[in-house]
Amino acid sequence: MANLFRNLQQAWERDGESAAARSALHRWAQSKAALDRFASPADLVRASERREHSAGALIESLTEEAARDPWAARTVLQALLPGVAALAGQHIDLVGEAREPFATVGELDQFVISTVYERITQVAAEVPRFRLRTVLDSTWARLRAHARAHRRDHDRSVALSDVHGGFAGPARSDAETLALVLVDAVERRVLRPADARLVYATRVSGHSTTELAQSMGCQLDSVRRRRHRVEQVLVAEVQGEMRPRKCVASAGPYG
Repeated sequence: MANLFRNLQQAWERDGESAAARSALHRWAQSKAALDRFASPADLVRASERREHSAGALIESLTEEAARDPWAARTVLQALLPGVAALAGQHIDLVGEAREPFATVGELDQFVISTVYERITQVAAEVPRFRLRTVLDSTWARLRAHARAHRRDHDRSVALSDVHGGFAGPARSDAETLALVLVDAVERRVLRPADARLVYATRVSGHSTTELAQSMGCQLDSVRRRRHRVEQVLVAEVQGEMRPRKCVASAGPYG
């Protein structure tokens, strides 16, 4: 695979000064007047690289446009590219055979850049400040989670040639998969046992939240909110995203 970072840089040197890019900058300047002093998105990125006053803040503000404007997302990506390259370089140990999640450096680069681009389009809706830092931090978290999941699956797998009779066992059900995820989350201290039991009881064992609330002596809405917060943390961990703030309730009667 060709060097993805080099290709992005070369494309930006051409596209960042194009008429379409300049038109996008003019469009953004309608609501962000400070952008008027820049000739193009490429000019803005160069000012950010020189750490010129306000350029970095202006690029961070473009995350507000990124979900609906590919030019805004691309400009933010270009500004982050040195940090993204450094992040990929720091994880070169994830490239290898079998137990490592990436067979080549190109695959690692593609995963990191794709994740960064996705996070750029989401971050404005999640945090009000330090968005560029949040994009890199959450990409790091997702990369590490992906690596852990790959290695865990590799370590748990058994070659077909090692199975008696050469036949694979039945696929896990959704309930079995969720149970394994909950056990893993408790072992790694992502969830407390009480929180995992709450999800297990309602999602795997089949108890209703009404039954659980009655047995716990709690309000039904309280049980549902607690389960929702726990599941938010679990989903964020599985997807390699930043865990939601204040998402896990303190251990209550179910603990």
